[in-house]
Amino acid sequence: MTLLSVSEEKTPLVSLIRPMIWQVVDNKLAVNDEDSATTKSLKKAIVDLLTFRYADDRISAILDLATFVDPR
Repeated sequence: MTLLSVSEEKTPLVSLIRPMIWQVVDNKLAVNDEDSATTKSLKKAIVDLLTFRYADDRISAILDLATFVDPR
């Protein structure tokens, strides 16, 4: 699976933010058994920051709606 990229779009769309966050958090930053303690800590910190930044209910509602109504 490829990572969605806003830079690939001619006009970046808000509807891509939620899927990109899911891909990053669930796939790219998933902690593996092979990860060092530093890597695990860094991955957790990034996930926590992303989760905190998009935790506001108003922002979540806008992102969910934009993703839902996107015709692609």
